Amino acid sequence: MKSILLVPCLIALGSVGCAVSGHKVNPEAVAQFKPGVTTKAEAIAVMGRPSSYSLDGVGNLHLTWTWARATIFSTDSQAYMLVFGPDGVMLGPVRSAGVNLQ
Repeated sequence: MKSILLVPCLIALGSVGCAVSGHKVNPEAVAQFKPGVTTKAEAIAVMGRPSSYSLDGVGNLHLTWTWARATIFSTDSQAYMLVFGPDGVMLGPVRSAGVNLQ
């Protein structure tokens, strides 16, 4: 009887405590982006739909992609922000952050 209950308990334990948000981006693909060359359309084609966006006071578009995963054992996260001028061309270097807490 104990072994019959053990399997469902192990399955339930393994599935509890896991959460994922956003879309994970390939850092190697992002490294290929070039300021003054890469367009907003190209970035979205590679990275998918951004998590958020905003316009600054001079009309530049800030696109942000975030991804996070948490389990009962670890937390991983990733964030990329690209800034595009009014013409849709990337202005500066990619800013990114990645955290791996175990």
